[in-house]
Amino acid sequence: MAGTSIRIYVDGRPVFLRKGKRTDADTAWSRTHPAIYYTRLGDVNRALWLMQHDHLFDSLTIYGKDLGKVREHFFRMFKVIQAAGGLVTNPKGKILMIERKGRWDLPKGKLDPGEKPAQAALREVEEETGAEGLVLGKKLLETFHVYTERKVRVLKCTHWYTMQSPGKKKLVPQAAEQITRVRWTGPAKLPERLQNTYPNILDVFQAAGLMAVETHLEES
Repeated sequence: MAGTSIRIYVDGRPVFLRKGKRTDADTAWSRTHPAIYYTRLGDVNRALWLMQHDHLFDSLTIYGKDLGKVREHFFRMFKVIQAAGGLVTNPKGKILMIERKGRWDLPKGKLDPGEKPAQAALREVEEETGAEGLVLGKKLLETFHVYTERKVRVLKCTHWYTMQSPGKKKLVPQAAEQITRVRWTGPAKLPERLQNTYPNILDVFQAAGLMAVETHLEES
């Protein structure tokens, strides 16, 4: 439900922060999809420790009556970085994708100081792909994922926008960002490339209505 949950990927698995009341059904322990009721910061620490050390979990839910408080305490455990990116289509309906470190992705990057997410999204798509003449569309969603950078645990919040491109300019991968290929991707190639991408990228495609993502990572 909109406004009552947040999905954050930790090591490729989702942690759901959810607003909800404590009930008998909620406290029933699931071996693969456990749920922990939030009462204090220690509950968030415990939940994350379980997620990182028990690889039998498919997902984890941390829920409480105040979603804002749950989110605040979860985010406090990380260095939070704001980023933005784009799902770009051309007049033929093809989607602009990049290959980085052997996996397919969508162009995105960190916000510069004082930069708005929409401005950053346009800039990053241009820099990473060489695309020009981009027309900004609507904001799709925000995705969240956790990773480690120089021994620091980072939580990246990425703001995603739709964009249109005339698709005429030659594409140039940004080598400095370890991008090896930039390709317009049509229906024939899309399923194969989405088999080799990240869960949050699947969420972007789903939000855009470009695919029906069937997932077992449902909120309980």
